[in-house]
Amino acid sequence: MLLIAVFAILHYLNAGFDWRERYEDSNKNPYNTFVISELLKRSFPKQSFNIMSKRIHNVLNDSTETTANYVFVGKSVYADSADIQKWLHFAEKGNTVFIASEVLPEALFHEIY
Repeated sequence: MLLIAVFAILHYLNAGFDWRERYEDSNKNPYNTFVISELLKRSFPKQSFNIMSKRIHNVLNDSTETTANYVFVGKSVYADSADIQKWLHFAEKGNTVFIASEVLPEALFHEIY
């Protein structure tokens, strides 16, 4: 009986939350990026904020004259050596690269460390 009560309480406390990892900026459930998206938009109100799902080398522009931020939040980063070089070149120009991920490309570790 006690086990059933504990299970019922835990189920009630988690009701309404979707714990699947989706990383959607419009969803307020755990493992989504709503909070970080809102923080970035409010922290930089006069700058554009774009959500992109393209490969890194198609997104980062070499001709950018103003500083920019590249933020990645997800389970893992799929990046080849060309993508990593693009990140490094982007950061060398004074821009910021922020990656929050469970898994990072091994080649990135070799470049940084």
